[in-house]
Amino acid sequence: MQLPAGASLPPGRYDVVLRDGGRQLSATGTVVTPSPTAAPTAPGPGVKGLLIGAVILLVLAALLYLAQRAFRVPLRRRREYEDLVRLLETGDAKAAVTGLTRIEAQLPPSLRVRARFYIGYGLYQLGELDEAEHRLAALHREEPDDPSVAYLLAYLRVQRREFDGAEPVLGALARRNRLDIGHARRLYGIVLFQQATQAVTDGRIEAAADLFDRVDQLGDFRDRIPVDLRSRHTVIGARALLDRDLPAARRQFEELAKAAESGDLLVSAKLGLALVAWLDDEPGSPRRVANLLTECVRLLHPRGQGQEDWPGPPSDDLAGRLEELSALGDQPSTRQELRQGLRDIYLLRALAIMRMWTENDVDPARARAFVEACARRFACAVRLDPQFADPYLLVGLLRYRLAAGDPHDRRQAVAELRAAQILGVRRPEVLRIIRDHDDRERLREQGYIALLHRLAGPGAASPDPETARRHHRRFGRTPNRDTPTDGVAPETAPTVTELSERAELLTTKLENVQGALGDDAAVAADLARKLAQDSAALTARAQAIEEGEAALLALLGARLKETEA
Repeated sequence: MQLPAGASLPPGRYDVVLRDGGRQLSATGTVVTPSPTAAPTAPGPGVKGLLIGAVILLVLAALLYLAQRAFRVPLRRRREYEDLVRLLETGDAKAAVTGLTRIEAQLPPSLRVRARFYIGYGLYQLGELDEAEHRLAALHREEPDDPSVAYLLAYLRVQRREFDGAEPVLGALARRNRLDIGHARRLYGIVLFQQATQAVTDGRIEAAADLFDRVDQLGDFRDRIPVDLRSRHTVIGARALLDRDLPAARRQFEELAKAAESGDLLVSAKLGLALVAWLDDEPGSPRRVANLLTECVRLLHPRGQGQEDWPGPPSDDLAGRLEELSALGDQPSTRQELRQGLRDIYLLRALAIMRMWTENDVDPARARAFVEACARRFACAVRLDPQFADPYLLVGLLRYRLAAGDPHDRRQAVAELRAAQILGVRRPEVLRIIRDHDDRERLREQGYIALLHRLAGPGAASPDPETARRHHRRFGRTPNRDTPTDGVAPETAPTVTELSERAELLTTKLENVQGALGDDAAVAADLARKLAQDSAALTARAQAIEEGEAALLALLGARLKETEA
């Protein structure tokens, strides 16, 4: 039977016959009574899980797509970046800078920072320092925590001696405890040391002391810090000296002397007190200066001598002087600094002796002794530094003032001044003294040559100027109307042969002018005869001495030969 749409059979058992294509199948079916409270059934759990899984897969696919678009660097770009960095390491900076500049914008932020750093490094290698500093400074402002960028920027600025620009960069590294990168600690020490030195030059002593304290904490240049700037008392005392505040300076150096029982700081205290006494215009100050400087010398060089013989002008042995200077230059830097400090102290001590001379109104008869006392102290400075011009200048000026009319002393003084001129002194007063002396010597030589020409008689050849000059240097100044009896006072003893030749020359000239002498002819003849006799006796005596020397040498030679045999 066929039921209409929407109809249903009542509950019970029914016989069912199924027909299809001429075939049929018989069966029995049961219609169950429906429950009134039953609800429609929902889809099973399998369908819901499939729906949730499909949604999750869609979300993951979207995230993966976004990640690939946002963070994935094309493999070709990364390889190109690495190749360019290796190219920079091998030395081809120009090609590396060109390539990195081209791909910089196509790199992710992390690689873009490194690429900009390598561009700056490549420009530094190419010598384009302005462009390199500009790029690195901009990158440092954007990435202040990158230690590599900060170190390279500071290194470049130090190389260009822009210490004020390098200090804040390295200071930031120091505050982050990143001075361990490269040579950052040593670089920071260089910057602080240079700033401290400039502060000393500018007179900012307290700022210099603070900077040197930081250099001392870093440790790399601790031994190069000036001793005078390692103590606050020294710094403040030096500042007071520059300001001519003598009471404050004396107080600081006295406190330093109490705190420093020995060593370099005690020397600084003694030297500071000596400078205070030097500026103090009170009776007895020069003596206090000399005593304090003597204590400094004893502390610095206990076995050193307080005074030595004045060495005179340096010799003309250029090779020897060069060898001596080379030996001094090969000494360690600390030794050279000690020699220079002692040299300056010896100079100040000699100047203190000069001030004592002027303060005490020394008797002119004792002036020469004071000059020699100064010279013996100046000699200590010359021994430590043969190229030090000041001692030659001062000794030369003192001796020139005392020379008065003594030609020998004046020549010696001019020789000292000429040595100072060779060593670099260009004071107008010194140049004038040397020029005037040379003019006088030239006129004296011309007069001596004229005298020899007159003695040679008319028709004789003019004497050789060089020979005349040599004779003049040996036999002294020429006679003149003011000193007719001064004659030829020899500066060095003549030989026996020279005395004989001069006696013969005078005898010959006497014969030529004997007729013009008048009443003095007999006296001149007696003098000439006595001179000839004395000359002959001297010659015979000299020959006897030579024979005695020969006999003694022969005897000694025979004995020495027997001893060696």
